[in-house]
Amino acid sequence: MSADFSKKASEETKTRGQRLWEILRDKRDGGKLSLERARLVTASYKETEGLPVPIRRAKAFEKIVTEIPIYIDDEQLLVGDFAAKSMWAEWYPETAVDWVLRDIEAHEEAYKVIGGEVEEQLEICNYWKNRCVEYVFLWPLSKEEREKLSEVANEERAHIYRLFSRLDRFIGYHIPDYGKLIRKGLLGIIADVKDELQATRILDDDSFQKVNFLQALVIVYQAAIQYARRYAALAREMAKTAQGRRRQELNKIADMCEWIPASPARSFYEAVQALWFTHLLMQIEGKANGISPGRADQYLYPYYRRDIDEGKLTREEAIDILECLRVKMCSLRNFSIKSFLEVTSGEAQFHNITLGGQTPDGKDATNELSYLFLEAAFRTRTPHHTLSIRCHDNLSEDFLLKAAELAATGNGWPAFFGDTTTIEYLTYAGVPLEEARDYAISGCTTPQIPGKCSACEPFGLILVKPLELALRDGIDPFTGKQLGPKTGKFEDFKTYDELVEAYKEQTSYFLRQWGWPTLLLPLPA
Repeated sequence: MSADFSKKASEETKTRGQRLWEILRDKRDGGKLSLERARLVTASYKETEGLPVPIRRAKAFEKIVTEIPIYIDDEQLLVGDFAAKSMWAEWYPETAVDWVLRDIEAHEEAYKVIGGEVEEQLEICNYWKNRCVEYVFLWPLSKEEREKLSEVANEERAHIYRLFSRLDRFIGYHIPDYGKLIRKGLLGIIADVKDELQATRILDDDSFQKVNFLQALVIVYQAAIQYARRYAALAREMAKTAQGRRRQELNKIADMCEWIPASPARSFYEAVQALWFTHLLMQIEGKANGISPGRADQYLYPYYRRDIDEGKLTREEAIDILECLRVKMCSLRNFSIKSFLEVTSGEAQFHNITLGGQTPDGKDATNELSYLFLEAAFRTRTPHHTLSIRCHDNLSEDFLLKAAELAATGNGWPAFFGDTTTIEYLTYAGVPLEEARDYAISGCTTPQIPGKCSACEPFGLILVKPLELALRDGIDPFTGKQLGPKTGKFEDFKTYDELVEAYKEQTSYFLRQWGWPTLLLPLPA
């Protein structure tokens, strides 16, 4: 009896986020592949044959978010999920399917562990085989060009190792303007899009494409509102049988989802839920690593400060919500190419929230909410979202020490970035100083201006590889093939400078091959 009492007491001392994370973590091994999204996107594309691509894409998103099964986890304060079942993975067959067919045939046992109905998967693969992004990307290339790509993208000796291993997903690594949606709401954004539509006359192909894109945006934004209202209806229904505090929480969730993301957030709680809907819906639309919420402590702070000042929110309630956000960020599972799963356990998503930094006029931007993000991470130690700290001469020493204490727990984050060099890099690239001071980290280490940089794919060049080629006249020692330009052999070099020049030429060759000439600009003195 005393042991049971002790266990109960221990459970009662856990935070909501800790309890939610334990439940989610226990589901990890049982998570399988859901075909719900793949079925819906395939059905939509069959229904929209002949329509412009942006409209087809928008209609597919609409079908997914209005028909995919939804649920609300016990105790969770935030709603919206990556998959039709908790800790399952969804599939994006519109990107690539050859790797699925290959893994079914070559790794059948491992594939069964992932789960799923194989026959239906094969049917979906057959539909997308000559329609997916990978097929369209490779179709114009000759056999020789494909072989060349395969050589330089070989995962064991790669120069550009991401090419074939990453065609199963869309490009990510950017920071959308989460704050705009929170402040304005989707109805306000839809009104802006419709105004732009009204002002756009179709006069040429460019204006025709623009109109298609704007019409697609309206479909997507309206579908996102419908998605939230599905949760409002579900929460209202669940509240009828819930008891005590949970009934109140579910009714509050229902009220919230009827309001946002359609309308501007009215509270800190609504602002965080709107952030989560924004992040989630981008992932549902297209699988992409590295999409990050940016400087959340900055754009969420006005809501936090107002709620605290008006007595509508306590510090503990705010931490509770931020812990729930951490758990939500960890529920995304990857159904992906086998080599990617092996190195990431299928769960590395590279969500990143940036804390601290500077205001546009160069003052320390750290605020009370910056500390609460750290506290939520102390309490609920999930792998995601990661945190990045922007360091500068005027950064609060107390905040820096708190961040260091968190790093000392062994989570692997927060990461620390120097404002001086990063801002210098951005201004050198042409970013105005005030905007450069607003940078945040997307993915692992990519500095971007929130809402003003396009999606990208980090360039994976192994810098030792050009040295191997520089020593051997551009010949790959693993294959014996000419991969780089002919720059001479090591035994023929008379000076060290000749080797350095050969190395620079090999490196430049591969950078230019993949469209990165700006990286070859001279660095500032």
